[in-house]
Amino acid sequence: MDNTYHKWQHVHKTSDSQPACIRKIAEGLADLKESLPGGSISDNAQKQRFLDAIDSRLPFNVEPELRKEATWDQIIVVTEQA
Repeated sequence: MDNTYHKWQHVHKTSDSQPACIRKIAEGLADLKESLPGGSISDNAQKQRFLDAIDSRLPFNVEPELRKEATWDQIIVVTEQA
């Protein structure tokens, strides 16, 4: 479990020195969240970790577009559009 938390904290916007695809970052976080015990990671923490992991210019464009009740899939779509 400690290894999974470590991976969670180290999801980044680059992969092998190349920009990572937004969808790949999102899927990686979703997979890691599912492998942890239920309730370990809140939806809000997942959203924040995602915004921290994507290109630093995107959150400024994305966050104002996200509603509080936005689903994970909606967050991904809005981010990809930005």
